[in-house]
Amino acid sequence: MFLLEQLELVLMGKTSRGTFCIVSSAFGFGIGLIFALYAYQRGVSVFTLLFLRFSLSSILLFGYLFLQCGKKLPEVTGWYLLLVLGILHTLQSICYYSSVKYIPASLTALILYSYPAFVCLLSFLIDRVSISKRLVLSLATSFVGLALILDTSFKTANVIGLMFASGAAIVYSCYIVISNRVLRKVSPLVSGAYIILFTAGFISFTGILSRNISFQFSPSAWIPILGFVIFSTILANVLFLNGIKLLGSTKASILSVTEPLFTIISATLLFHDPWAYHQVFGGILVLLGVLLSSLPR
Repeated sequence: MFLLEQLELVLMGKTSRGTFCIVSSAFGFGIGLIFALYAYQRGVSVFTLLFLRFSLSSILLFGYLFLQCGKKLPEVTGWYLLLVLGILHTLQSICYYSSVKYIPASLTALILYSYPAFVCLLSFLIDRVSISKRLVLSLATSFVGLALILDTSFKTANVIGLMFASGAAIVYSCYIVISNRVLRKVSPLVSGAYIILFTAGFISFTGILSRNISFQFSPSAWIPILGFVIFSTILANVLFLNGIKLLGSTKASILSVTEPLFTIISATLLFHDPWAYHQVFGGILVLLGVLLSSLPR
């Protein structure tokens, strides 16, 4: 009876909706790397992809808001925090995609997904959020599973790549903690729209200044670009912010470690990457960690 009651709480309550949002966003972000790889194969550069990703996403989101609100955009408070989130989102994207030039993508993902630990620490220091033993166990279980899945070594890693990846993890942690505060006053959809708008502006400025934006690529590249925009940017960001609002930054960050799992499964299905037994076991540990953090008390 106890297990049935717990299952009912998970399926019907706030926890289940938040879990669904975060895991769905993790899937969207996870397959984003697949869209990016297809775009790179068709001649799209990193800065061009990021420019198109955030610019098109901003246009579509604001177009939707304009129509939904009777051709009038909703009023927003806390502009400076949304601007800060846009800056952090820009820095995180640049650091993450720059790190893969120096170290393997799997090692980059492993370092990036150490950010739940930073989120727990920041939430405790800034928002005075209590960290339960179960959350610590969930975090440790997921991180061990992630390490087994990625199966990488730090021995021959490039220092610059490690710095970029570590920077991405720290910046993303700050982004999540500040988002938790913003979402108390602004809806996830509106927050996502303005964060993406500011990110598009900063990416455009940086890309034009460094002359790294070029549209000399194959027309077929627009298919993965649009997939990247719709599924891995608009839907993923709005679902992620909604999940933070429902669960809080600590639980949301732990649940999001499923993202590399979705990336690896997608790569296995599409590019036939082999899985070892220890990686399968790592996947089970990640899912176990997610289950521990999502169950009600």
